[in-house]
Amino acid sequence: MASGAAAADPGRAGRQRPRPRHAHRRRPGRPGRRRGRPADGGRAGPARHDGRRDAARRPLDLEVAVTSRTDTIRPEPARAYRDTFAPSDPAAPGLLPPGWHKLYFLPLPALDELRPDGTPGADGVTPDIALPRRLYAGEELTFHRPIRFGETLELTTTLGEVREKTGGSGPLVFVTLESTIRSGAEVVTSIRQRDVFLGDAPPGSAPRPVAGPAGDEWAWAGELTITPVHLFRFSALTFNSHRIHYDRDWVRDVEGQPDLIVHGPLLELLLLDFCVRNVPDRPVARFSMRAVAPAYVDTPIRLAGIPHDGGAQVWALDDKGDVLSTGEAVWAAPDAD
Repeated sequence: MASGAAAADPGRAGRQRPRPRHAHRRRPGRPGRRRGRPADGGRAGPARHDGRRDAARRPLDLEVAVTSRTDTIRPEPARAYRDTFAPSDPAAPGLLPPGWHKLYFLPLPALDELRPDGTPGADGVTPDIALPRRLYAGEELTFHRPIRFGETLELTTTLGEVREKTGGSGPLVFVTLESTIRSGAEVVTSIRQRDVFLGDAPPGSAPRPVAGPAGDEWAWAGELTITPVHLFRFSALTFNSHRIHYDRDWVRDVEGQPDLIVHGPLLELLLLDFCVRNVPDRPVARFSMRAVAPAYVDTPIRLAGIPHDGGAQVWALDDKGDVLSTGEAVWAAPDAD
């Protein structure tokens, strides 16, 4: 999925997120399943309502379960990613770079389980939301220890919270997914992912530009351009069928965007790799990323970084210096190396 939380709500681009109005507590359930409690007493199933009318008015009535996937961390996916996006970066022997777990534990929905935009539909955790578009809004990662090649690990996901609101472009539903990667009882990585569901794109919709830091403030700088080949490879590596990454007609006619959109998780990895490249001797303990505006194919993306005590602030910027995504890294304590 691409980034676009701020694109969904132009008036809030660059502002601090409001305190959630509706926080849905997770309830235990059977692994791999979810259950709904329809208010009308109908058959059990995923809660669904007309988001265009009700999204800002009432919370979804949800009872959710946990899903889990097990994977062995083979070197081939990491090698394919490195050869495509980070060919000159040094590799720590035997260790998966931070954040590259995205190349593993892939959801494998059947074709008839996809939404019209190509994103997964019913997956046992994400509620069934009657809004046509889904975008990646950001993520918070905590790395408790490095992942080693050859390990067999389990990723467990459950629903964190659902927030319904109305933005400048209409109804929105923000969904938070809470995941952990474990080796037995040991938590290796903690993940808090945010997606946003939106209504139809109004004509000419675009996020309000947010200016990034001036060039003379940057301590680190980089530039890259994501081509259609990059988009194809990342989609293949992550089994991502979201149409905004390959279907120009869909992007222009349905999403109201001028061209193919770079994956939000890819921008996150590029920012995280940027931090590791500039401070290779300090392991990353935590990393957070927030999507601000779409990044487009064949358009230069500038990476900027400003280190501070204990970490760094990083940005992905467009060719005008406006923010596409922001990120913040926190280094592990020296004695935790």
